[in-house]
Amino acid sequence: MWYIGMPADCWSAGVILYVMLAGCHPFDNEPTPQDSGDSSAHSNLSTGSRDTRLKERIVYGGINFPFHPWNGLSNAKKLILELLIHDHLRRATVNTALNSDWIQSDIQQLRVSYRRRITGST
Repeated sequence: MWYIGMPADCWSAGVILYVMLAGCHPFDNEPTPQDSGDSSAHSNLSTGSRDTRLKERIVYGGINFPFHPWNGLSNAKKLILELLIHDHLRRATVNTALNSDWIQSDIQQLRVSYRRRITGST
């Protein structure tokens, strides 16, 4: 498959946004032996089968929002889901993302922060 430009970039932005907010990958959220403290809990799962399940979640859009960061972030969650739509023709665009409720709810503060960063003023 070849690079399809902006739609691929938007999908990647959805992954990055998820990672920034949750601190983990949107598709790789299976508990690990380290998480459970039980190294035998997953000993029957080969790396290959975990990799296969991870790839299937990516291809088929198996995104989970399993823990507390998402409780107050319904608009962010909605945007991420729109950015991670598998069909690039239905996926959110840059304009859709910039006009999302989550971005627009803090647009004035974002503009001020952006200006300060660009101009170097505090």
